[in-house]
Amino acid sequence: MATQQATIPVIDLSPLGNGAKAVQAVAAEVRRASVDPGFFFVTGHTVRQDTIERALRTAESFFALDESQKKAFSVNRNHRGYIGFGSANMYGKNLPDLKESFKWANELSEHDPDVRNGVPLLGPNQWPDCLPELRERGYVLYLEMIRVAQQVLRLIAIALNVPEDTFLQHYRKPLARGGFLHYPAQPASADPNQYGVAPHTDYGVLTVLWQDRNGGLEVQTADGSWIPARPIENTFVINIGDLLQRWTNDRYVSNPHRVVNRSGNERYSIVLNYDPDPGTMVDPAELALPEGMAAKYPPIACADYIKLRFDEAFDYSSAAA
Repeated sequence: MATQQATIPVIDLSPLGNGAKAVQAVAAEVRRASVDPGFFFVTGHTVRQDTIERALRTAESFFALDESQKKAFSVNRNHRGYIGFGSANMYGKNLPDLKESFKWANELSEHDPDVRNGVPLLGPNQWPDCLPELRERGYVLYLEMIRVAQQVLRLIAIALNVPEDTFLQHYRKPLARGGFLHYPAQPASADPNQYGVAPHTDYGVLTVLWQDRNGGLEVQTADGSWIPARPIENTFVINIGDLLQRWTNDRYVSNPHRVVNRSGNERYSIVLNYDPDPGTMVDPAELALPEGMAAKYPPIACADYIKLRFDEAFDYSSAAA
């Protein structure tokens, strides 16, 4: 495992309890990383390693189930459930991504008024009865990763010189999606256009990622080359998504990235896509644009944007029941 990252910044969150001056200093680091490269590691968070390890062991158990057992929980139109190999085809690439995943989001019952009213992307989760610990351990880690995302969104707001709750006030019933991901080892003879995840940008606001020791995540630089985001112990990888780039009027960057598992081992990662309430109107004009800067994008509802991007990115999305 790498001990430092020369091109992707590492930001320590532990000084945030040391007063306003320390907060401003960390926010300045976040600002620089969000402008270029749009990716950074965070250390000094409060997520316990044993919480991650318990969730990881359960994810491994789930992916080891028979395919028929996993497919009993196939992903639905609200993006909850199992996505098998060959089901995700990022932006029409020729070869489907070489991965499988299990997705969930905030716990909502079928009696929730927004669910009953058909608000897009809201609904009950699909937890497998045969592995009850998946729900318990996955959701505990999900809530811990949300706390990390909230810290980062406060810092992003401070860095933009807007009130620190500017984003978080829109996270009362958010589109916060958790996921376990499994990547088989890619043989040396694999097609050079075969990816664990093909080059893409994330389409939401903020992504929080834990990755195992095997690596494989790569980030594109301004000159078009690719650099590895090598795992660093006790960190999460944070990246800006397309919706936040739009919200900040392109002041912050959603950077292309990909996964190629050349490790020779199975690779696992755990992700949180942290997006606001479905009806949130994402409008760059509301984010204190610098004098002389005009808004480049019209307002758009968060759920409308995310659903549009799902339909573009995943073959299964429009057909999911």
